Amino acid sequence: MVQPLLEMSGLSCHYGPIQALSEVDATVSPGELVGLLGPNGAGKTTLIRCAVGLERPSGGRVLLGGWEMPAQAGRARPLLGYMPQVPALFGDLTATENVVFFGSAFLPDRQELRERARELLALLDLSSVADLPVGRFSGGMQERVSLACALVHRPRMLLLDEPTAGVDPLVSRRIWSHLRALVKEGAAVLLSTHLLEEVYNCTRVVVLSRGRILAQDTPEGLVARGRTQVEILADGETTRLQAHDLSRELPGLLRPWGLSPVVARIRIRPPTVQEALVDLYGKVGE
Repeated sequence: MVQPLLEMSGLSCHYGPIQALSEVDATVSPGELVGLLGPNGAGKTTLIRCAVGLERPSGGRVLLGGWEMPAQAGRARPLLGYMPQVPALFGDLTATENVVFFGSAFLPDRQELRERARELLALLDLSSVADLPVGRFSGGMQERVSLACALVHRPRMLLLDEPTAGVDPLVSRRIWSHLRALVKEGAAVLLSTHLLEEVYNCTRVVVLSRGRILAQDTPEGLVARGRTQVEILADGETTRLQAHDLSRELPGLLRPWGLSPVVARIRIRPPTVQEALVDLYGKVGE
């Protein structure tokens, strides 16, 4: 059995009266790309910050590579690549200098480090601005530099807070392709996203709401929790129906028509990620 790189058990975190996380149990193992989904305030960023060691849990335990977080964060740091939601860069340094600075603690060979920085900035379509101060960059460009800083030392565990926010589709595709390649090589990735179509890039999805886990499933399993849309056109009128378990419910849905010849068309649309999430959130009154 593969040992998880990240283990969270009974993880809770509160800010005064606000319960940001409550009894969260989750793991991320080598070869997994796990997506965090949830509405604003669900606890996604707090969970990632607890995993990195930037927040001290109110209860429960976080282990990263076997090291207790945050008490042993210094020992775990070489394993970790972290991209915060808001870039923490040096505005007067160039993009290359920022990446080199953040990688210097882990890659002592200066030449190797600069080559690695060039490689990542090219991947993220930043080669043309690599030697400009990042203080002049747009928010989206700064986020890409921040991602390069997280990737530079080839960490085994990546914790990324909305890595493709503000990124154009072409660069987003490159980022996902790179992350999938890293996972195939044995890295572990936990990332948050608001872009529902990105769920299908993940091997597993964790859905948070109000600090609690509502579901952990594969993308396909998550979508299957939604309702299939059935449209029946008969006598020029369209009837729209829904089914949670289509194979079981379809006969009953069709029974009122008795397979009549007036039924001209039956259209079936599988549930979407958004619909599955709306159903989940609705169960907790989100």
